[in-house]
Amino acid sequence: MDPLREVVAQGDTLSLEQAAHSLKSSTSNVGAVTLAMLCRELESMGQANDLANTHTLLKQVETEYEQVRKALATMVTREN
Repeated sequence: MDPLREVVAQGDTLSLEQAAHSLKSSTSNVGAVTLAMLCRELESMGQANDLANTHTLLKQVETEYEQVRKALATMVTREN
């Protein structure tokens, strides 16, 4: 999340595309479909050089990321 936050703050669309793509791939691998979808939207914004709503979308990503993180932590705890 930190790299994504940084590139949104900097307004660097190429780095936004790359950071969002990376997070999208990782979240897809763990089945976090909603988070992956939000990251895809950020990735598309980077590709389109469109930073109009990135801060709003980033807040949604952060919220969903926290929910996924908690769910994964709960799953790990249950397995141990």
